[in-house]
Amino acid sequence: MSSTVGKWYWHIHHDVLAERSTEPIGNRRKYIRENKPGREHETRLRLLKPVKSPKVGRAWAECKKARDIALAEYEKIQGPAPAECVRVRGHALAEYVRGTRLAWAEYVRAHDSASAEYRNVLVAIHAEECLGCPWDGRTIFPEAR
Repeated sequence: MSSTVGKWYWHIHHDVLAERSTEPIGNRRKYIRENKPGREHETRLRLLKPVKSPKVGRAWAECKKARDIALAEYEKIQGPAPAECVRVRGHALAEYVRGTRLAWAEYVRAHDSASAEYRNVLVAIHAEECLGCPWDGRTIFPEAR
């Protein structure tokens, strides 16, 4: 296993700010040179670099933890509800729908909150580490949109 697998990098893909590498980063560089348009090579290869700050990994771990807790809470309510629905039918179905809607809404709120906090940390670190980067919040090629 390469020492780059699982490490955080800026701009592995043009439309993702930062992500963990799933294969040796040299493979991605080779793929870019062989398969992406020539006019994109310099930008892609220049911006594809390791994230220096450990805050990104910690922020992602916190985000994932918050999402996992929220999903577990949702599943705790969603899981047993169908059996109760079958048992009592009409009343239980209404309760199931009400309960899962509320649980899902809470999951979405927690997920969005954790994701927003993670994005804020990521954007701040990116601004420090990736000077002169054309990232517009969606891509490193904003002129192509």
